Amino acid sequence: MAAQFQAPTVAVGQFVQAQQTTTQAAQAVEQAVAGLPPPDAAFQQQVLQTLQQVQAQQAQMQQQMLTHQQQMRVDFCAVSNSVARLHNSRGTRNQVLQWLHNAQGQLPAHAPITRRSITEVVLQQVNGLLQHYGLLENANQMHMGVMDRRFLLLEHLGAEALEGWELAAAAANQ
Repeated sequence: MAAQFQAPTVAVGQFVQAQQTTTQAAQAVEQAVAGLPPPDAAFQQQVLQTLQQVQAQQAQMQQQMLTHQQQMRVDFCAVSNSVARLHNSRGTRNQVLQWLHNAQGQLPAHAPITRRSITEVVLQQVNGLLQHYGLLENANQMHMGVMDRRFLLLEHLGAEALEGWELAAAAANQ
């Protein structure tokens, strides 16, 4: 039974010893400082200025870190978009197209599509995707029909339209 209390007893002894050492160190500091006069106003001002400089440097470094993080996000989206466009340019009819990040760094919440299935995406959904990418106003100004809007979306994603799409688009938009 005594063996189970041995470890806690040793720990308490070490704690008491550490507390005594800390008390002795504090007393030694008090004795060393007791004979010194308080710091003068010039020294206190110098310490305050140094502290303010350190705080200003810290704030500047934090701002630089935020700027670097934002730039890294922009760079990540640009690289990701380039990879997605490359993937989309080499895809087949039934291969799922990869979405691109918009100017805010967001991907659309729309379900995945292929070159073939984009013909089934209704005008409202195409407009939502064009708006996500900042292309809707341009499509509206040009009075694009639904097929032209789909073609614009494919072009933005880096995907080539299927053969005959231009003819089908012209016929559907008339």
